Amino acid sequence: MVGRQVVDGPLVSIGMPVFNGEPTIRAALESVLTQTYGNLEVLVYNNGSTDGTEGVVLEIAQADPRLTYRSGKTNLGVTHSFNETFRMSTGSYFMWAAADDDLGTTFVETGVALLEEEPGIGVSVPFVTAYLEGHDGPVYEVCFRGFEPHVSELKRLVRSIRKLPATCMYGLFRADILGTSELLSPVYMTDVAFLQEIALRTAVVCNADQHLRYNMRAKWKTTAEETSLFGGEMVSRRLVPPALLLLRERVRRLRAVTSTRRRWVFYSTVVICAETWRLGWRALWRLARRLFGHRALRSLGTSWYWQHKLPDYMRVIDREAYERRVVLPTLGLE
Repeated sequence: MVGRQVVDGPLVSIGMPVFNGEPTIRAALESVLTQTYGNLEVLVYNNGSTDGTEGVVLEIAQADPRLTYRSGKTNLGVTHSFNETFRMSTGSYFMWAAADDDLGTTFVETGVALLEEEPGIGVSVPFVTAYLEGHDGPVYEVCFRGFEPHVSELKRLVRSIRKLPATCMYGLFRADILGTSELLSPVYMTDVAFLQEIALRTAVVCNADQHLRYNMRAKWKTTAEETSLFGGEMVSRRLVPPALLLLRERVRRLRAVTSTRRRWVFYSTVVICAETWRLGWRALWRLARRLFGHRALRSLGTSWYWQHKLPDYMRVIDREAYERRVVLPTLGLE
């Protein structure tokens, strides 16, 4: 049942990619279509579902003309479906909604209000309450800071390395910001690279009045094609952690975002230095697992490993060689 609706504001496009979402998509669409903000277009892209998703969506579309449905014949990967919903959109604002999440009834209205009042803000990100199937009560809540208009571009870049949560993907974006970005590329953890680019382009603000119930299932289930695109590169995939491939993607996107080569080199250096340190850790951890086995390492406690940044045995790693033989070739910076 739809209550009071705001209908005279700018058009908001809501993209909902879905794959085999029959059990949850009806409730997800209901949370979208019953928003207090009524000037919506809801764009569902079916990424080759093999269950009854299509029947559910078409039934709802018959009752609400704001819903547009498109279906792909095969599953082309999560990035394709996310990008496709944006390409279908015509609104001034755009957001993605997962086919198993629940938007607060004023989600869109409060997001639009913030962006209309604050032209310097490009993304209104919701206050997220996350739930995990099989667990009672919320698992965590997220409302972050540090990406507001007064924060410098460099600080937003540095903070985005670790402090920009993936749930920002489900915020309300200015469509022109997305229209000039590269959207999502078919690489491992592409949302991280995408959000880092957005953080450089515009201010990203957590809107405490914008609520999202985030159901933690396999939202970002990467296809085999998306994780094997780098096969045949000069560095064997067995030697390259997936995070390094992500780092290459991030550096490439930084080059596209920044206006001068000087700034691109500087920003890329910031990201590479921060991430290479962690990659060195990961390489060490993998080596230790091979030498001592999983059981022995478990007895030491993995939490101890993550809590200590630089134990003495880190010195045995030839970091210079690791960067020269693995990091730089993968990034194309030899």
